[in-house]
Amino acid sequence: MKRSTVPVLAAIAVLLAGCQPDEQSSNSGIEVSTIPAIPKRWFESVGAASGIDFVHDTGAPNGQYFYPESMGSGVALCDFDNDGDLDLYLVQSGSLDPRADRQTQPSNRLYSNDGSGHFSDTTEYSGTGDRGYGMGANCADVDADGDIDLYVTNVGANVLYLNRGDGSFVNFSTESGTAHPGWSVSSTFFDADGDHDLDLFVVNYLNWTAEGEVVCRAIDNEREYCGPANYRAPATDALFLNQGDGRFVDVTIQAGIASTTGNGLGAVSADFNNDGHVDVYVANDQMANHLWIGDGQGNFVDHALLAGTAFNRAGQAEAGMGVVAEDIDGDSDPDLLVTHLRGESNTLYANQLDIELPGVFEDISAIAGVGAPSVPYTGFGIGVVDFNQDGRLDLYIANGRVVRAVPLHGNDPYAEPDLVFRGVSAGKFEALELDQNTVASGRGAAFGDIDGDIDIDVIVANRDAAPSVLLNVASSGHGISFAVKERDGTDALGAKLLLRGASDQWRYLTNGNSYASASAPRAHFGIGSAQRIETILVYWRDGEITEFGPYEAGKHHRLQRPQQ
Repeated sequence: MKRSTVPVLAAIAVLLAGCQPDEQSSNSGIEVSTIPAIPKRWFESVGAASGIDFVHDTGAPNGQYFYPESMGSGVALCDFDNDGDLDLYLVQSGSLDPRADRQTQPSNRLYSNDGSGHFSDTTEYSGTGDRGYGMGANCADVDADGDIDLYVTNVGANVLYLNRGDGSFVNFSTESGTAHPGWSVSSTFFDADGDHDLDLFVVNYLNWTAEGEVVCRAIDNEREYCGPANYRAPATDALFLNQGDGRFVDVTIQAGIASTTGNGLGAVSADFNNDGHVDVYVANDQMANHLWIGDGQGNFVDHALLAGTAFNRAGQAEAGMGVVAEDIDGDSDPDLLVTHLRGESNTLYANQLDIELPGVFEDISAIAGVGAPSVPYTGFGIGVVDFNQDGRLDLYIANGRVVRAVPLHGNDPYAEPDLVFRGVSAGKFEALELDQNTVASGRGAAFGDIDGDIDIDVIVANRDAAPSVLLNVASSGHGISFAVKERDGTDALGAKLLLRGASDQWRYLTNGNSYASASAPRAHFGIGSAQRIETILVYWRDGEITEFGPYEAGKHHRLQRPQQ
């Protein structure tokens, strides 16, 4: 990230004042939304009442300003014990001092959900309390045994935990070949080579060591965190092909991934050019983003520049943190929304498949209403969800600074309020103030129904603070949710769903959305006043289509691919 240590409010005001007339005149009178003065209550913060007693610790009080401390970590919201509800894995950091004993550092924590949104700590029994300097977490059934496994990214060796099926896990990192030793942040599981198992793409940030740390100072000459440009050490991402049993082979060089480097923070996998093969998008920090187009045989070429997703509309590299792939503008293809540093806007890249431009995107941030309201904030975790269940997608952005600035939001100089954008029509949003009990330095965010009422709740991992546990109280309509399974019972990652109605709704089953975080691949739809849906179509990744229905609203349903 390009960290400006000089207060930027005046510059932001000039930017907002200067760009709005042009945006309005060039977009047929559509005005950029601004944040209303009256807060709207969409969530109830339950915090420690949920049973979650985790507090994140970067080790920052050591005064050495080790660069990874500025990042913070992620969260995974998945059904780890296979009881139908969503459990919670929170990633811890700790001290980066080379003299520190890692075994005395606080560990990551796994919390089991009782189905009502109350959690109990099962870390010790599960064996998942990794004590590496944690960054991110992901979950998927990597060995196809019907249980959700867990992958943890670290500053240092990553960790793969295989689920035994009884609530406990075995550390399979070394045997699996996935204990990547660099500074990894996000990851995404998908089938890269067409053999029907889940391969692993790992996003790496910098080639960094504590011994090689550099000194940066703010405008007041006090120590402050540096940015990636100070290190000039971008990293190569990594691709591991699954051998079918949870063991992987590093094919980074053979697959073409080693052809370029980046300061990678976010990643998501989906078929962006509609050729039947899954691709990978990587959000880089102050460098060109990557759009790795796959051939279905494990080979990739970076098409980001050709696709229009390497830079924003002005041709500038931005500080990409989090990313999500979903049909945001309602035209049936997967779009991309990327969060950025304060002073930049969050960027919405609209996929142009509907106008027969496969793999080509357009930056529509301004006309969509997501641009200007995000400029004063640094966005990390992100979700595209129909929170109020009115049939239109909404947005949640977890914000938090990486350098000190004004104005202050409470006692934490890195804290910022999160943002909610209400969907007003397909691909158009208005920004709302989120009525929060606390404001923190938000990082990873995960989304899912944690209290069993079908609407979507939010977990935000906060830097040097407790996580935000936000129960949805915005839903005025009915919702319906689906788990989509292949014939063998594994999650149908790469599939897409079409819910027919007055306005068709599409959902994509992807892995790796947000920042350093994971949400269970469940498809949720808001259906307003409707009591049921008649038909839902599943487009499986190999092109086969299955029709299901009818289904009652207000419930979570399972869709499984019929046996041949």
